[in-house]
Amino acid sequence: MIFEGLQSAKPDEFVRFGIPPACIDILQRIPGLDDFEQAYDRRVTIEDNHIRFPVIGRDDLLRAKRAAGRQVDLQDVVSLEKVGARE
Repeated sequence: MIFEGLQSAKPDEFVRFGIPPACIDILQRIPGLDDFEQAYDRRVTIEDNHIRFPVIGRDDLLRAKRAAGRQVDLQDVVSLEKVGARE
């Protein structure tokens, strides 16, 4: 099912598994990030209940949010920058 969803998705579409807020979005391409390998090298790992998850790094996330340009993404940029300023 996962692979069927990805095979039928267009390059700019994503496939969602689960129901928000407990869901995972799988993207084939992320606007603003031209080189997956470099972004992957910059990933961070988070841990929850002794399970480790690789996630996009903060700077790459900010780049992707700006490139998406949706109002919700731009609001996320403001929030993420405020959090970064406090660290």
